[in-house]
Amino acid sequence: MKIKQRLPWHRQTARTRSVRTRVRAVLAVAGVVVLGIAGWGLQGIETVVDNFEEANEEIRTETLALQAQQVRMLEVESVLLHLVVEDTLGQAQLLEDAVDAADAGFAALDDSTLTEEGTLVAEAQAHWQLARPTVLDIPADPAGGSPRLEAAESDLHAAVDALAAAAELSAEDAQDELAAAQNHQRRVVAGEAIALVVGAVLFLVAGRWVVATTLNPLKDLAAAAGALQRGELSARAPTTRVEELQEVTAAFNAMAAAIEHSHRTLTKEAQTDPLTGLSNRAVAFEHLDNIVGRRHEDDGYAVVIVDLDRFKEINDTHGHLHGDLVLQHVSDRLRQTVRRSDIVSRLGGDEFLVILHGTSTDTAATVERIASVVNTPIEVAGSTHEVRASVGAASSADDRPPRVLVERADQAMYHAKGARLSGPCFWEDLQGDADAGSGD
Repeated sequence: MKIKQRLPWHRQTARTRSVRTRVRAVLAVAGVVVLGIAGWGLQGIETVVDNFEEANEEIRTETLALQAQQVRMLEVESVLLHLVVEDTLGQAQLLEDAVDAADAGFAALDDSTLTEEGTLVAEAQAHWQLARPTVLDIPADPAGGSPRLEAAESDLHAAVDALAAAAELSAEDAQDELAAAQNHQRRVVAGEAIALVVGAVLFLVAGRWVVATTLNPLKDLAAAAGALQRGELSARAPTTRVEELQEVTAAFNAMAAAIEHSHRTLTKEAQTDPLTGLSNRAVAFEHLDNIVGRRHEDDGYAVVIVDLDRFKEINDTHGHLHGDLVLQHVSDRLRQTVRRSDIVSRLGGDEFLVILHGTSTDTAATVERIASVVNTPIEVAGSTHEVRASVGAASSADDRPPRVLVERADQAMYHAKGARLSGPCFWEDLQGDADAGSGD
């Protein structure tokens, strides 16, 4: 039998130390390589975030400048209206200041770097140049400038519309910049992930530490960016203990929060009538389409159409700005008459739609109150107006589609208008009269 010879203890120790030294060297190299890859990825992500923030700040500045100019144009309109209604030296000075502010705003927009929005800004400036001489001449003869005042109002409205279109285009540019930044960021993160996987295979021990401390936070960041791109605006990257990633994660989360806030603001503007603050036609009909799926068997609702009979006369006599104030007063009255769960919308022009929830008895009483408050005289800028409104209503007595109720309420409204009723007309009453007539 051969006796296995053992190495002297000092030679074993030296060999063990040699192996440990080589392992540590390999781990050190692996750590340097992996950390180098991670550093490259972090630098790439930081560059993407910095570039996006710079571009987004520029677009945001442009958008705010366009919106500010809209406000200046609306201020000119407002002061002009007050000057026509109340001709005072103070109002004339306010008008002159508003005109100077509008001129300065357009000058600032000329000096900006607007590209595609520049055409719309030029269009707005052209309308302003058409309206400006009339606006400046009104203080000299407020009562005698009605025909020219209407033309100036039309040009001011056109300028505001062009500036609004330019601001919307600028907001779309911001969304495009975000999509490009996210695509670039995903490519950087994907490339880094592949490199880290290779490093983890070659250097398993070091790779496990890197995966635990660097790769997972990057994947979380990439997942959050992907979710944001898919429209999940509440997506946020989780916090990390990696110091280098903390700033990037914070910047990304701040960017995501800003995008979510901008989206909510734009959505609200798209769903709201800008003059009255009521929901618009699209929101009203969307709510009607969703009623059937949400309601229980014991739930009832009614649709009310309100049409202002003498609104055109007010517009023709006192001007569109005066008419706008009347519409705002009517909107406030409708809002104050119904409950929070009810919907008040402006369909367009001088027509409103109200969706009431509750039993037929409750909704009938509310319809009566609506007709009463709308037909109450309105005082605007020192003038009292009897607006007179035709009100038609229809309730959900059967399983007909909600939009059928709109047609029925519209029929009832036209009956009220033709019969010159001072109160509301219910479609169900019309049907009862028709049945009684056929029985006779």
